[in-house]
Amino acid sequence: MKKIIALIMLILLSAAVTAAWDAQRSITGNDVAVTITPADGFDTFTLVETVQSASIVSNSWGSSSCGLFNNKLTCDFDGVNPGTITYQTTGTGSVSGTIDAVDTSTFASDSMTVGGDTQIPGDQTPSCGNGVLETGEQCDDSNTVDGDGCSSTCQSEKIVPASVCGDGIKTRDEQCDDGNTVDGDGCSSTCMIEQTPDQILMDAISSIIHDSGKNELQKISAIAAALRTYFSS
Repeated sequence: MKKIIALIMLILLSAAVTAAWDAQRSITGNDVAVTITPADGFDTFTLVETVQSASIVSNSWGSSSCGLFNNKLTCDFDGVNPGTITYQTTGTGSVSGTIDAVDTSTFASDSMTVGGDTQIPGDQTPSCGNGVLETGEQCDDSNTVDGDGCSSTCQSEKIVPASVCGDGIKTRDEQCDDGNTVDGDGCSSTCMIEQTPDQILMDAISSIIHDSGKNELQKISAIAAALRTYFSS
C-alpha cells in the first residue's frame, strides 16, 4: 500500500512539475537560440539539436558539456534555470530538436520537442548583382555594371542615350549635329566642327593678304588661284 501511495505521489509530482516548463527556438540569420523556461524540480537537462543542410560551426553553452557529431549537437547541463543557449551555423537549412528534463531528487522526468523557428535563412546581408532587391538597394539587375540604369552599387542611375551622328541632337561626345552626315557643310560626317568652303576661301585670302613675303602681284596671283580652286569644287 505504501508503495502504491508513493507511486501515486511520484506521478502527481511529475505531472505538477512538467506542466510549466517549455523550450522555444529563435533563429536570426545563422544564429540559433534555444530558451528554456524551467519548472521547479527539474535540475538536469539534455538538449539535442539536429541541423539539416546548414552546418553548426560553434556554440556558447557556458559550463555545459556538449558534443557535436554528424551535425547533431548534444548538450547535458545541470541547473534549475539554464536560460538561453545559443549556437552558430553556416549556410541555409533547417533544425529540429528535443529536450529531456529530469528531477534527480524524485526521478521525475519529461521530454518535449523544441518549439519555435525551424528554418535557418543564413546570412541576409544584401548582395548587389544577385537579381534580388534587398535592403539598401534601389535596384538589382543581376550585374554590377554602371551605365545601364542600375549602378554597380545597385542604385538607380540616369541613362545617357548613345550618340547618333546625324539625328539633329547634339550629345556630349559630338561637337555638332546638323541632321545629316555630309562633309563640307560645317559639321562633318562624324559630327565634328569643320570649315565650310566659304570659310576656307576667306581664310586663304586673309592669309595671302597678310603674307609679307609676297609682293602685290604675287598676292593677286595667289588669290586668283584660290578663287579658281573654290569655284571648281
